[in-house]
Amino acid sequence: MNSDVEQRIRDRCMDDGLLYPAYEDYCFANIPHTIQSIFGTGMSEGLPEHVLPDTGDWDRVIVFLVDGFGLSNWKEYGDHDFIQRMESNGTVTPLTSIYPSETAAAMTSFHTAKLPSEHGSIGWNVYDPEWDSAFKLFGPEVKSGSELTPEQQENAYIGDSIYPKLNDAGVDSHHVVSMDYTYDGATLHSYTKENPSEAGQKLLQAAEVAEDPSYLFCYFPQLDGIGHDKGNRSLEYERSTYYVFDVIQDVIDNLPETEDTLVAITADHGQVDKSGGYDLEDYDWVMNALRRHIGTDIPVKFSGSPRNVHLHLQDGTVNDVADKLRQEFGAHVFTRREVLDRKLFGPGTQSPEFKRRVGDLVVTHETEAIWYGEESDEFDLVGLHGGLHPNEMLVPFATAELEELKQ
Repeated sequence: MNSDVEQRIRDRCMDDGLLYPAYEDYCFANIPHTIQSIFGTGMSEGLPEHVLPDTGDWDRVIVFLVDGFGLSNWKEYGDHDFIQRMESNGTVTPLTSIYPSETAAAMTSFHTAKLPSEHGSIGWNVYDPEWDSAFKLFGPEVKSGSELTPEQQENAYIGDSIYPKLNDAGVDSHHVVSMDYTYDGATLHSYTKENPSEAGQKLLQAAEVAEDPSYLFCYFPQLDGIGHDKGNRSLEYERSTYYVFDVIQDVIDNLPETEDTLVAITADHGQVDKSGGYDLEDYDWVMNALRRHIGTDIPVKFSGSPRNVHLHLQDGTVNDVADKLRQEFGAHVFTRREVLDRKLFGPGTQSPEFKRRVGDLVVTHETEAIWYGEESDEFDLVGLHGGLHPNEMLVPFATAELEELKQ
């Protein structure tokens, strides 16, 4: 473990109990740049060179992404044989997630090599004032306001994926995912979400048909879901962690031996177990201040998530609401100007979509949920993410050559 990197990240990026993204170097969003650099297709080198083995010449890259498995989880389950193999025979480097530390935003960055400030996916829910629509990104599912046109649905986020470019360079990309779709330019190998062992079988099949140079991506969402439902300290989480890493270990041991395959394990974010929450619908000073959908008295509510709340407010109310959120909730509150100046969503070129979707206030809390009682199921979740707690923000990036990981 590169523990000195973790300490440098904390020293440089911690402020008032929050850990901000290390966008310039040790950040999850730089992984796709590193992958492109390995295959000679990237404009940026991505992560610092020392996160990879010294040889630096691979015809095949395999990435296992374990959703929600933060650095604190990696350390807690360090007794698993495969994690010990990675620690002994590879390189494990702490990275930060992006902001928000959510799958919708982070995985869009992972597949497009763009930051939220560029692709406009700034939370699970987005309010676009130009469209006057509050919608859930993937679907997309309109929650209030205007229905989306086909063109707007197509442009819910901005940025083409990296796979057509890899394909043009002769790189054969394969995705093992628990959905029935994936990005253009990659071959889909879909599996049943509840069956991680099926993911392992699909990856072995993908490895057989992939033509080098090749990039294989395998996605495990199971631990994130169990963390949401049961918490990161539950027996169910422990059992599932060992099961998922048993599957990964079995895949590694059954892949054909080769000297030119790089294996990487990472996560898009971690989680924090909450103990309570704040229902914004209980506070008239919030609800009365919310902007209304055009021509109605319906408040604009669904923007962001319970750890990354975007409040779109009426003129003249911003400062008062911000002060009360800090005083009554103990929340961390950023004005729109502070968000843009701090480059909270990334230092890249800010797209028009991003600029108009950012709330007048962006609100997070050190440990708790802040959301609307209308979606009460959000308060039933135990493990949460999206904010700036170190357990949400720090993730592992472990790399090794395939031959070094085999039993």
